[in-house]
Amino acid sequence: MKKSVGYLLVLLGIVLLALAIPPVQERFSTPLITSNISNIYLTGAGLVLIILGIIFIKRGGYGSSKGVDLPIYQGKKVVGYRRR
Repeated sequence: MKKSVGYLLVLLGIVLLALAIPPVQERFSTPLITSNISNIYLTGAGLVLIILGIIFIKRGGYGSSKGVDLPIYQGKKVVGYRRR
């Protein structure tokens, strides 16, 4: 779940960075966003969202094996457990 949120944040950050570029602003004409917000704020917000997205992607993993006990075998006999 965290990875999908991270990918969404990165995508939104890339869109905000693209909206900060004047040729893109002219092409897609988004007056609601670009008229009230300066390009430096759009760039900063885009970078922050990309960094947060990368953090979510790196930290959020499926199937984390923390706290799993693994058996220790001596022949066919289990002699103990090791925490992973």
